[in-house]
Amino acid sequence: MDMHPLDRATALEPLSEGLWRGETAPDYMNVVGPFGGVTVACLLNAVLKDPRRTDAPVAITTNYVTGVREGAFEIAVTLERSGKYLQHWSVVQRQQGGVCSTATVVTGRRSETFAHQPAQMPDAPPPDSLPQMTPPDTLSFLKCYDFRFVDGAPQLEAPFESLQAARSLAWMADRPGRPLDWLSLAALSDGFPFRLLTVRGGMAPMGTVSLSTYFLTTEEELAEQGSAPILGRAAGSRFNAHFHDQKVTFWDSKGRVLASGAQVVWFKE
Repeated sequence: MDMHPLDRATALEPLSEGLWRGETAPDYMNVVGPFGGVTVACLLNAVLKDPRRTDAPVAITTNYVTGVREGAFEIAVTLERSGKYLQHWSVVQRQQGGVCSTATVVTGRRSETFAHQPAQMPDAPPPDSLPQMTPPDTLSFLKCYDFRFVDGAPQLEAPFESLQAARSLAWMADRPGRPLDWLSLAALSDGFPFRLLTVRGGMAPMGTVSLSTYFLTTEEELAEQGSAPILGRAAGSRFNAHFHDQKVTFWDSKGRVLASGAQVVWFKE
């Protein structure tokens, strides 16, 4: 069986303890360098593959230092502290001696506790009843995803005639289909087009500066989801002085929150 494009893009070769080698994948290229979500997945994978890891991911914060060029890169992982319930990791991606991105990762032990979910899944028509987003050729990574917008679809070719709402609701899945796991969920957490494309429309130089994803699910729930689409909601609160934010929440088919997160985006005027 052929390897899924996401697995090819996040494949890592061990060099020594805490040091891995990877390579960019053409399928997930953005305008400048790889799609940020696949970078998050690569950084997370370096921790997931570390033999010192004892538990599942809880959080990852990624800071994008500079664009990754096509070709090989290295990821260095440092276990900062390992406690009874939590492990704290620092991760650095380098290419040709320069830092491309940094991340902090928290992994933690999960067990039965008090459970409550105030964030109810929004009403949405079935994904098969909605049209599939057709991405432009310049954003090849979007072809690796199946987006079906309920509302708040971006407009990439030209600005809207008037400003639109800063929120979106969409079904999302890997294309071709792939069972949901920590890596694909991490990548999807950066999957929504930037809020500027939803509010104003039209392409402009822009990119994520920092992205945080919080994993609120379990491996058992991920396995239950399989390759079915997940429902994502994104919103922004302010666009000002070259930066805007973006907050996201994702639900599985049973209405359970899988992950939430936030990012800050730079844009050029």
